[in-house]
Amino acid sequence: MSFTSIEYFIFLPVLFVLYWILAPRPGKSLLLVASLGFYAAWSVWYLSLIIGVAAICWYAGRQINDADQEAVKRRWIAIAAVVCMSVLCIFKYFNFFSVSIADGFGAAGIDLDPFILNVLLPVGISFYTFQALSYVVDVKRGSMPATRSFHDFLLYVSFFPQLVAGPIERATRLLP
Repeated sequence: MSFTSIEYFIFLPVLFVLYWILAPRPGKSLLLVASLGFYAAWSVWYLSLIIGVAAICWYAGRQINDADQEAVKRRWIAIAAVVCMSVLCIFKYFNFFSVSIADGFGAAGIDLDPFILNVLLPVGISFYTFQALSYVVDVKRGSMPATRSFHDFLLYVSFFPQLVAGPIERATRLLP
């Protein structure tokens, strides 16, 4: 759903009215459902990707927060970084690197056909991967404690007004 579409023109006022009629009880839950619905409007299949990235970074943050040994903390931040960067590289940069490698070999006289992934680029993938990873870094640095609520963390990662257009928000600012 685009911010300039008729669907969004209906979505936002309906959400606004529902939020204020039902507040404060389902406030965060309503925003989470709306955010995931907003994302699903682009591609329902990529919901598993955003939820998976959020789950891994949330769990890594908890493990870092609860760890006493620096080696354990470094291991969890490395896991989160590898997962986030792998997701980003596969979906956003794989085809670029594949074509670049084939072109490099072509310049050396070796003809290769690049392997191209024919997948739709997930909307906002850079924003939510970097935002989830910045949370893990903030927890590691001691800027904030890890949140115990996956619900709140998923809302932080998927919050629809900044999911597609940014900016990348720090967890210390948006999560509370």
